[in-house]
Amino acid sequence: MIWLGDYFESTASQRRGALVLLILIALLGLSYILNSKKQAALQIVIHNTEELANPSVLKVDSTKKESYHLFKFNPNTISKEKWIKLGFSGKQAEIILRYKNTIGGFKTLRDISKCYVIDSNKYHQILPYIRLEKSKHKTSYCKAIFLLKSDTPIYYLNQKFENLFYTRIENSYNYYIGRGLSALLLDSIYEKLDRLEFKNAVIDSLDCLKFKKIKSQINKEKHGLCKIDINGSSAKSLTKIRGIGPVLSARIINYRNNLGGFISLNQLDEVYGLEIELLNDLKNKTSIGDSVAIRKLNINQLNTDSLKTHPYINWNLANAIVQYRNQHGDYESIEKIKSIHLVNEEIYLKIAPYLKTR
Repeated sequence: MIWLGDYFESTASQRRGALVLLILIALLGLSYILNSKKQAALQIVIHNTEELANPSVLKVDSTKKESYHLFKFNPNTISKEKWIKLGFSGKQAEIILRYKNTIGGFKTLRDISKCYVIDSNKYHQILPYIRLEKSKHKTSYCKAIFLLKSDTPIYYLNQKFENLFYTRIENSYNYYIGRGLSALLLDSIYEKLDRLEFKNAVIDSLDCLKFKKIKSQINKEKHGLCKIDINGSSAKSLTKIRGIGPVLSARIINYRNNLGGFISLNQLDEVYGLEIELLNDLKNKTSIGDSVAIRKLNINQLNTDSLKTHPYINWNLANAIVQYRNQHGDYESIEKIKSIHLVNEEIYLKIAPYLKTR
């Protein structure tokens, strides 16, 4: 006779397997119960179209406090520093000013929005603060060379420049030279400026009526004779200065010719044989005229031997300039030579006025 209990008999291994299975089922059930009590944390990140178009925007730390300050402003009159206070970088501010000069000033709000460094978000942020003044007269823009800005009047400049102007904007004095001159002559004067004294010099464009002329007080020599233009003078004319004989005058002219023209009277210090007392007298009786253009070396055409003829360029530097051009192609701008390891800021300021790319 077969008992019903015989059907439920099992081996020891079968009983162990059943136990393990029951434990797994229990653990899964417990895990489900615990997890079902937690709400799912779904993190949604939303990017606007500006962020998608410009991935760099995504890198901005939203916890970082804004460092800019919004205020009412006229985009045609504010300085680089004011653009920076509005939240733009120094480079962006320079691009905005160049763009303004190129188009002859901002005439409409659309002109501002078309500047590529002012993105849509920034434009709408500053829009309520923009004050475009409607001129009662037809605005005419004049180019001039900006020298410097000061909170107080500067008096010595009218002893250095004849064609000197100033504008007063936001309680500061901005000084300019060269208003009304041709673009070619402006470029020539700009290249001859002493960059150590006028480190922020730039060719700017402003409303012609805003320039105010300053009467020149350039010292005249005795008997009413003007200072000698060191770039336009002959060796004979320099001998009129006491202490300058035929030898020294010829040496000065030769050095001037090798340079391509003087851009600062301080370069006379580099002429061999001029004692300090004579040198000071020479500087007092000479000037850097506006009429003579500086002779420049084309760094996209000249070879090493031609470049090293300049007093400021030795063979190593000349060779480095040519080799960099051979490796990377023609220089797009003079500033590109800063990529050469031999050219630091001091050397660049010294040789840049004597170089060109075309």
